[in-house]
Amino acid sequence: MFPSPARLVRRARCLVPAALVLAAVAGGFAQLVPNAPIPDFHLPVFDAATGNKIYDLRGASAIYHSPQLVELNDFVLRGFTAGETLRFEVQSPKAMLHVPERVAEGDQSIRAHDASYDLTGRDWRWEERENHIVVRQDVRVTINASLGSFLK
Repeated sequence: MFPSPARLVRRARCLVPAALVLAAVAGGFAQLVPNAPIPDFHLPVFDAATGNKIYDLRGASAIYHSPQLVELNDFVLRGFTAGETLRFEVQSPKAMLHVPERVAEGDQSIRAHDASYDLTGRDWRWEERENHIVVRQDVRVTINASLGSFLK
């Protein structure tokens, strides 16, 4: 008999490889039944060398489609500095996580922000390896930093 999904998620939290959010998701879902929702999904990711939390991945529910594809509803990804201070946050109503590629994407709205910017739009893609986000439609960016003499 297989362990409950909640127990597998708890185990996955303990076994998460450092710095690989989407690879961590694959480990967390390795033995789950496809298309079975997991409510209140939460997966913190820690740096193996320091033990500091570097990412926090959450969703109101996660649906494991395959080892390659996981769907998160009410997707929230937070990144932290070495001192575990919030560095950035990304939110979307729905995200598809392509585990081997370490990519998250969605066709719905997105909000990404940190202390220096606030970005919103639709139809987006986040690539962990390149550490960047591409927003294709209805893009709005507010920069919260001084441009100094740039406009002179």
